[in-house]
Amino acid sequence: CSKLPSAVKGAPGGHRKFLDLQKKYPGKFKYANSEQAPDAVEVYRRALAAQPDGSVVVCSLGFLSNMRALLESKGDDISPLDGKSLVAKKVKKWVAMACFYPEGHEYNTDGDAVSSKIALRDWPTPIVITDFQYGRHLYAGRAIVESDIENSPVKDVFKGMGVTAAGKTGTGEVAGKDNYAWYVGYAPASKPKYVCACIIEQGGSGATSAAPAVRSVLAKALGKDAKHVSGASTHER
Repeated sequence: CSKLPSAVKGAPGGHRKFLDLQKKYPGKFKYANSEQAPDAVEVYRRALAAQPDGSVVVCSLGFLSNMRALLESKGDDISPLDGKSLVAKKVKKWVAMACFYPEGHEYNTDGDAVSSKIALRDWPTPIVITDFQYGRHLYAGRAIVESDIENSPVKDVFKGMGVTAAGKTGTGEVAGKDNYAWYVGYAPASKPKYVCACIIEQGGSGATSAAPAVRSVLAKALGKDAKHVSGASTHER
């Protein structure tokens, strides 16, 4: 994958809460906002045009707006090929952080649903979806929060995320009945203080029913809102 700038124009607005970090850490950010960054489509077209045919693996995180814009771009002085033809010629595959099977709704695809539909429908090479459920229980950040690192915007972001829980989901099959859901979790993950186990008869999967229940119990025990306890599950049903 080619190295791209840390921000590009064209992405939908939002995430305004992170603007305070720019004020606290002047000089740490290459671009203060997307208006100062290169245009996303131009960055993609230049990166693709410069690479051997069929050699590029595109990895995307976030909304798919720029992927749609790339496909719909016209030929220019960078390449006479339109966006879809350029992708077909240069890209081996696209790995997208998107979707949530089987429910469908997921933040990155819902954020600009129209662009997501067009990009996923019209992309001319193979697509690998890194589904929400693949990484839903893999939480990063605890190591840096517990480290001695100082003056770090990354550490500040994770410190504001609340308490991290840990645990294990399970789904039991019972003949003639819906699946039994279970989850065993504890928190805080780094220095456990509370543990909770939950079994829901005919509750479906552990991740979508038992885990949220455990998270709510752990949050109550810790005196926090459930949304500030991560790790048990980030999906409510």
